[in-house]
Amino acid sequence: MQAQIKAAAGGASPRFFYHLGDVVYFNGQSINYPSQFYEPYQYYDAPIFAIPGNHDGDTVTLKGDQPDAEPSLYGFMTNFCSPTPEFLFKHRQTMTKPYCYWKLEAPFVHIVGLYSNVDGLLDARGTAQQQNWLIEQIKAIPADKWFILAVHHPCYSLDSAHGGYEETLEVAVPYQTTCGGVSLEYFDVENSGFLRFTAAPNALRIDYFSVSFDDPPRISDEPADTVSIEVPNSRRKTA
Repeated sequence: MQAQIKAAAGGASPRFFYHLGDVVYFNGQSINYPSQFYEPYQYYDAPIFAIPGNHDGDTVTLKGDQPDAEPSLYGFMTNFCSPTPEFLFKHRQTMTKPYCYWKLEAPFVHIVGLYSNVDGLLDARGTAQQQNWLIEQIKAIPADKWFILAVHHPCYSLDSAHGGYEETLEVAVPYQTTCGGVSLEYFDVENSGFLRFTAAPNALRIDYFSVSFDDPPRISDEPADTVSIEVPNSRRKTA
């Protein structure tokens, strides 16, 4: 990443790094930010944005773990959602994002970052605060902008260790009902891939592309797998 900035010609230098979560293992504690975040990225000369992963919000400790008395997401919110930028550690100031889920507006693209909590859910059972916010962001997509949706837990995966998270498919339903046919890029970090959603009148097609960590990283040209999901009429009318 540092080499990409140094080797870039003219205006092609990366403007920022977007971290897809699990910034600090295993419980996102603020005491571990110097060794797991600030020191490793001390020579990366660009802003770092982020969404939290499950380990950033998890407060359950196992035998042998260091005690965790902090509220869920305390370390993440302190370092990425600070009211004002400040140096908690010498290498980088804190970021001032508005919340753990948020929208980044850039000249050619809008990136909406979600927090899929510890269990892969956008909201607690029986609530829909984050999903309703997402629907409003989707409805407001400018016609001349790319739209990227970033979330830690993948809804579909070829990985056998973690697998997909069915609950995250709730992200796809409001997209299908409001964007009719516009392609959307959806990134996940848990299983090293990205998904492309394409809406049809009564279904949603999801193409899964694998990502390598070569230098430079590469995304496969063709999808490794494709699945189509039928969206019931009752679900489509609610959005």
